[in-house]
Amino acid sequence: FQAEDGIRDVERSRGLGDVYKRQNEEDIRRKDIREEDWVVIKRAGDVIPQVVGPVVGKRTGRERPFKYPERCPVCDAQVIREPGGVIAYCTNRLCPAQRLEALKHFVSQGAMDIRGLGPQTLEKMLESGLIRDPADLYSLTTEQIGQLPNFKEKSIRNLLKSIDESRSRPFPRVLFALGIRHVGEGVAELIARYFGNIEAVMKATEEEAASINGVGPEIAASLSAYFKDERNLDLVRRLKEAGLRFESEDDKSGVSAEELPLRGKRIVVTGTLRNFSRKEVKQLIRDLGGKATSSVSSETDFLIAGENPGSKLSKARSLNIPVLTEQELLELSAGPIEKARSEKIANGDTN
Repeated sequence: FQAEDGIRDVERSRGLGDVYKRQNEEDIRRKDIREEDWVVIKRAGDVIPQVVGPVVGKRTGRERPFKYPERCPVCDAQVIREPGGVIAYCTNRLCPAQRLEALKHFVSQGAMDIRGLGPQTLEKMLESGLIRDPADLYSLTTEQIGQLPNFKEKSIRNLLKSIDESRSRPFPRVLFALGIRHVGEGVAELIARYFGNIEAVMKATEEEAASINGVGPEIAASLSAYFKDERNLDLVRRLKEAGLRFESEDDKSGVSAEELPLRGKRIVVTGTLRNFSRKEVKQLIRDLGGKATSSVSSETDFLIAGENPGSKLSKARSLNIPVLTEQELLELSAGPIEKARSEKIANGDTN
């Protein structure tokens, strides 16, 4: 291919190796990209590779129009695409490739974060019959893991420890780990916060789920379809038996989504906080019903200002955005707050 700043080797250009996986069928047709084509590659933000278009002058006549497969290349099942969608899906839920991808998602850092289970290890586990789905991970024994290549006493012990520690992951991460279509980390947080436990999620109607701010009908339909599948219900049952958390801590304390003090608010944090790392304060904001964002704009509801706040504080003041101190954030997280504080938040008082 040809990069915008010259010719490069795919192997030497980090992040460009998967570029073709990122192109959808409409985009390929619109740009008239064909098999055997040379293409111009552009880095977007030095991270995401984009195909700008073909190098027509390099065509030899061997190029062929690209056609998406109608059958899965792994299991030969029919491939479908949702109306209006751009991604094609294999229809076989038991497809080995689908099982592997579901497991890779389940153990990933944003989900159950099980260290020591890379793609190759998961593939070996599937091939050897040690596991079929995520629930089987929680019944693995020392002897079974020892059958895998490169697993010795210490690595086996570390893996079993990591699997056991994953049982303590909070409900939103478990919900995200299930791999429900269209349910990303943020949406999983919203759903878990609103319903409180998996039983309520499974019983919810599409209309009820769609009414959650940030969810909508498409995600609600996907959620409903997932829990109508008996195989998914069985997976959830087995994961519960394995000790995973399918209930929010807030559900135990009786706090509803409507009572969260930052519900639906967009929050920016600036400066150094004494009691929280940046990751911890973002999680706290989500726990209080808010959304942590990185830049101040007219859509920002509040700014949390620590020590040495910098330019974000000046911009927030110029936009008349309310500013909260770290102590005020702590008071919000402690439980019921004074009426005056509630009025300050509701009215956007900056004093």
